[in-house]
Amino acid sequence: MQTLPYELLDWIYSSLDVPSVCRLYAAFPGHQFTVPAGAIICRTPIQVSHDVASDSIDFDTLSQLPPCEAQVRISPSSWLATADELNRVKPRHLSLVYHDEEFGIMGRPFWQVADLSRYHGQIHSLTFTDAVVEVERLPRTLAKLHLINGEVHGADKFHEFTQLEELFIHCENRRHQRLAIPPHVTRLRTSFDWMYLDHTRYNHEPDAVTDIPWHQFKYLHTEVVPKVKCLDNVEEWVINSPPPAKISLIDIECPKLERVTIEKGFYLGFLELSSVFTHQQMAQLTVLEAPEYIMPDVKLLPSLRKLAIATQEKVTEDMALPPQVEELSLYTDSIVVEGVPSQIKKFAINYAQSSHRRSSVNGKITIASCTLHSLTIEGGNFVSFVELCISCPNLHWLNMRLKNDRFIVDAPELVSVTYQGNCPHWFDTTQYPRLAHATLVPP
Repeated sequence: MQTLPYELLDWIYSSLDVPSVCRLYAAFPGHQFTVPAGAIICRTPIQVSHDVASDSIDFDTLSQLPPCEAQVRISPSSWLATADELNRVKPRHLSLVYHDEEFGIMGRPFWQVADLSRYHGQIHSLTFTDAVVEVERLPRTLAKLHLINGEVHGADKFHEFTQLEELFIHCENRRHQRLAIPPHVTRLRTSFDWMYLDHTRYNHEPDAVTDIPWHQFKYLHTEVVPKVKCLDNVEEWVINSPPPAKISLIDIECPKLERVTIEKGFYLGFLELSSVFTHQQMAQLTVLEAPEYIMPDVKLLPSLRKLAIATQEKVTEDMALPPQVEELSLYTDSIVVEGVPSQIKKFAINYAQSSHRRSSVNGKITIASCTLHSLTIEGGNFVSFVELCISCPNLHWLNMRLKNDRFIVDAPELVSVTYQGNCPHWFDTTQYPRLAHATLVPP
């Protein structure tokens, strides 16, 4: 490996899982061929735990890595030992993910079971799941804070967190607290009852918004569309709006909006783009993900590069798409694929919407493309195809979860394969000379 060029080594390491890259780097300290691995480690969050696991490394391995972000899961029972290990290793950026497995039974505050002051370094990010959190006790040096499915006390103290850039609150506001947005937060996710609370007591009318600093946000994740005239800096917006709520951004000026995700749930729906976006908004969108919506007018998005939508129509090479789309994900019950448009480099077909019932795709699924580099077929254990044929001479990444026992894969340039299903014998490594990573999992 010493003689391989940097670009090839980087490509090889990028095909591996992150823990494997970390262990390789630690096993060969100072070797030139580990330099690209070190670069990957420095820019990738590293999962760390006491337990030996395929998706994480231990603290001894962490101590041998270059400066990186360590993500560590903790619980009331593990925090004391974990804090001692962290004080020994002292990671450059530390992200703690806390879960109290007895939250629903005990309802105990986080501070009664895990005192953060035991760790002597700086905590960059905190995620609490199923915990009672007192904001006043949190370290003011946090850059990211996520609060999920627990209780928050003292939300009016958030304005003191001058270094906080990302705030996600996804739990009920049972005490009708006022949410004070810190001055440098650019990424915000809140549920309805936090966003629409005024200073007096409580008010669930959207017009009650008084002092939320919409101008400072670059990322929003909301349950409704706020009644504001302008979102000056929002670049990405995730809208989680269950039916029958109407989704429309037409009355809001969004000069920088480029990426939109619309989540709904439960069943397929139709969405006319012209009723959701202005012409200017449609012209500037580069990413649109609405996996539970059928959109008949997607060609109105001239700058779009990534598209994820539902469909009930047969997929062919002539499928109508925006001219610059290169990444396409389709969600469906039972459509047949006869071809992939030549402009697509990354394609995913997801039949998971049928997971509540067993079904079959009554036809041959043919995915033939000279331009496709990445392919995902998600059928789960509930959908089977009459026949599946993949013929992609330049395909590098293949991910399949299928019930099928009949399929053909002609892809000589495969580098990485992940397969879960009934037919592991289809895989013959001699057919794929460039293969660097393979994961075969029984159903």
